Formats: sequence, structure tokens, C-alpha cells
Amino acid sequence: AADRVFTIGAPIRQSLAEAPGARSRQDTPYFLTVGGDEGRKNGEGVGAAFGRLAQANGPTAALTIVGGYTAQRQRQILGAAPDSVQARIRFRDKLTDAEMATLYAGAVATICPSRIEGFSLPVVEALACGSPVLASDCAAQVELLPDPDALFPPDDSDRLAHLMADLLDHPARQETLLARQRPVAARFTETIVAEKFWRPVFSAHDRSRDRPSVV
Repeated sequence: AADRVFTIGAPIRQSLAEAPGARSRQDTPYFLTVGGDEGRKNGEGVGAAFGRLAQANGPTAALTIVGGYTAQRQRQILGAAPDSVQARIRFRDKLTDAEMATLYAGAVATICPSRIEGFSLPVVEALACGSPVLASDCAAQVELLPDPDALFPPDDSDRLAHLMADLLDHPARQETLLARQRPVAARFTETIVAEKFWRPVFSAHDRSRDRPSVV
């Protein structure tokens, strides 16, 4: 029954949210994307957009991709960008929460380019750690981030490259975007998500306990 269905979202690990990451100006500004070795994560879309950004702005930024990508998938993602900028794309894996918090906090923005998601934990992780987010307009991400200035169709690498260039060229907009988006993360702490889960469970238990026994 509809009145017995509850949407709780996914929690941001407290150890990540409380890690001592802090936004700081980097010698080489970089964009961050956090995904995995699945086609729906659309790593190629980020690679293509990064290539267009480099062609338009010059090699002024880098791209860090976090996740368990096979060598074959790494080559596919690199292949979406021109040869001249592939050296500025770095893959990383098996990071601690402290390392992830530092990466999130130092990024110009975190890019979430998925074609489809159930929840999209990187969106709320990034915001909790102090990174503004650029996200594809798949349904789950629009629900988290109803911000047209930060959304792009997953196959529109020109639109994503434009959004990336705008944040690079106008650093103050990074903080403006983060200020608008950051309240989203507060809805997905461990405590709040746990309460969303357990409150209806306990309520259902209380209702069943109060019913008369049937023999």
C-alpha cells in the first residue's frame, strides 16, 4: 500500500562528512568525478567535455576520476578526449574517507554525469565535503539538485564544457553555486536517514502490538 512505502535516501558516511577536507586554491585547478566501471556512469561523457574545455580554454585544468575502472575502460574514457590533454586525466582508486574529503573539497566542481541513477551518492558526498556539483539531468539527480544552472543532458558534452569553463573563468561562482546547493547534504546525514528508516518500522510495530490477539 502506498501509505506503507517510505523513501529514505542514502546516508553520507559520518567519517567522510567529518573528515578535515577544506576548500583551497590549487596550483592546477581540477574537476572531479566519482563513478565506477559501468557504462551508465558515462565516464566518456566527462572525457569528451574535458577535451572540449581544453580546446577552448587551453590546458589550464586537470580531471581526476575516482573508481574501480579496468584498464580497458580507462582507455575508452581517455579515447573520448584529444591526445593532447589525456596526460591531464588521472585515475585513482581505493581512497580513504580523508583522501576523498580532500579531493572533493579541492575540486573546482564535482561532475556527476550518469545516464541513470537510483540515488547518486556522489552528489550529496561532494556537497557535504564542500564541492559544488555539476550533474546530468537524469531523474534521480534532478530530484536532489533542482538547479538548472548546474544541470546538463548526459550526452551534451558542449553544455558540460561550457559549465566547466564558466566556473574556471569566474571562481566566485563556485562559492555561489555551493551556497545554493549545500543545504541538500544536510538531509542525508547518517542520523537523519536512520530515523527515516526506523520511525515507520517502530510505528508499524506499535500498531501491531496494540491489536487484540486472534485465536
